[in-house]
Amino acid sequence: MSKRDAFFALASRPLRTSEVTIAGEVFTLRELSKADASEMEIKMQTKDGKFDFARHRMLLVSYSLIDENGKRIVDDWTQLQPFPRLIIGKLYEACLELSRYQESEIEDLAKKSSEAEG
Repeated sequence: MSKRDAFFALASRPLRTSEVTIAGEVFTLRELSKADASEMEIKMQTKDGKFDFARHRMLLVSYSLIDENGKRIVDDWTQLQPFPRLIIGKLYEACLELSRYQESEIEDLAKKSSEAEG
């Protein structure tokens, strides 16, 4: 197999998953594809171009939480707004680790957002 073929074959590998137990229920999270991450990063911005950290938490959870068939459970991140902060926080921390986001990356996005407006 050529290096080119080997490289593009990586895209067909399954995304990693992780399980989180909340209130006795096991939930599955899937790492983000680059396409999902890019789409999510666009949605993290408010209409005036500012970075919304709270929205980021819910977006990352909504893009990562999947059912037994590998389909996203949450269609719209706003569906997560009624959930307790601790539940979203637990899922969010697992999502960060799974998709290898660093808290510093999130802070950099927020900083770039505020610099762009000022």
